[in-house]
Amino acid sequence: MLQKLYQSNHTNAFQGNQFETCKAGIGYYCDLQSLHSEDAITWSVFGTIARANQTQKEKWVADLFALLDLRAASPDHADIFLWRRIPHPDTLVPGGPEIDFGIMTSNALILGEAKWLSDIGSGQGKNRDKDQIRLRGAFLKEYGRMLFPSSSVHAVVGLSLIP
Repeated sequence: MLQKLYQSNHTNAFQGNQFETCKAGIGYYCDLQSLHSEDAITWSVFGTIARANQTQKEKWVADLFALLDLRAASPDHADIFLWRRIPHPDTLVPGGPEIDFGIMTSNALILGEAKWLSDIGSGQGKNRDKDQIRLRGAFLKEYGRMLFPSSSVHAVVGLSLIP
């Protein structure tokens, strides 16, 4: 979560006492304070369960896998991570796509993209021919089995308020 506690560029949305109130806690306004923040929503869902005990985490992941119809995915040894970058699948340079949330289990690797009030980003990839979901899928298809040989289930999950 610390990596998301940077000072926001949206301070002009507040005036007078509103701005003073927003920056009172940590000394500046952070996007995590916004109701429009995809990162705040991601943290509220995945960040909290990531810190649960292992039994609770595995139960939650089992329920999520059932909801996603990932029948072959096991919730055993579930680990949940947030905001990690993967190498760019087209060029393998560092600082590639940021994974909003990920779930690794004994046999599954799930990469997630969270949206709130925005659309999936398009025009990505070396040839600008992929969207955010396809870019993550390309990474799993090209490198998933090689980098995560114990994971037989790979999926990219998009979560959005907008259908």
